[in-house]
Amino acid sequence: MKSFTILISFWAGILPVQAFLSILNVVKKAPQVPMSAMQEEADADISQVRRDLFQVPLQLALWNLAQTPQSVHALVAEKVKQKLTEEEGEAKFIEGYKTVCYLIDHYDEIREGGGDTVRRQLGTIVGNPPSGLVGISKAMKALEDRADDFIEYTETSDEVIKTINQADSSAYMSIFVGSSSSSTPPKQYFDDALIEIKRCKKTMEDLAKMVNVKL
Repeated sequence: MKSFTILISFWAGILPVQAFLSILNVVKKAPQVPMSAMQEEADADISQVRRDLFQVPLQLALWNLAQTPQSVHALVAEKVKQKLTEEEGEAKFIEGYKTVCYLIDHYDEIREGGGDTVRRQLGTIVGNPPSGLVGISKAMKALEDRADDFIEYTETSDEVIKTINQADSSAYMSIFVGSSSSSTPPKQYFDDALIEIKRCKKTMEDLAKMVNVKL
């Protein structure tokens, strides 16, 4: 009987009320065992109850899913959509490239806002609105089937991400050196970041040629 109680508590804790009541109906329909034979057949009864409880129809699970708020369904759907179409990937890649060009052209102005302002442009800190570089990995992944040389394309894609990460690291370091004992001035880190950003631009241009994207 202890096992029976544990199983009932288990289902009561994870299922909605109507689903739980459906399980109880399954249990109620099980053959009644006379009290005189209860002790002798306890093990057999418990085993049967376990089978009844864990063989609940799939409809119960579907019923539970149907009660999930629509906002949760939308969130799940958004997570499931991990891969962009080629058209979406191309548009996103061009948007990312334009962001890199804007960052280079306005770098002195942008860096006046500090290291985090540069990082927001890089997409390593998500701003509002987000940088065009946010999601650039998915964009490059969506275009990989166009490349004649998959290995070269993959290595070049990795190089794009590498330059972004290295620029981000330099911009991040610029935030702290002003208040530390480091002899390296913030300007040095900003200059290092700009070198990586320019490399990113060149690498994206090389990548675009591999998949016939006009920048």
